[in-house]
Amino acid sequence: MAAPIRPPRARRFDRDRRAGARLPSQRRFAARALSRENGITLTAEEMAQLERLRDQGLAAVN
Repeated sequence: MAAPIRPPRARRFDRDRRAGARLPSQRRFAARALSRENGITLTAEEMAQLERLRDQGLAAVN
């Protein structure tokens, strides 16, 4: 069975990927995977704000 014919646009995409081009979302997905694996770092101020939001709801946003 013959290989499927790739349209010129798909061939350009393949060529660009081999040359090192990234998809716009690649960095975001990589960062998401790292944060799921390692967690995120919050400052004491950010943690306090989250606790206020938990305790007071949107009233804490003033």
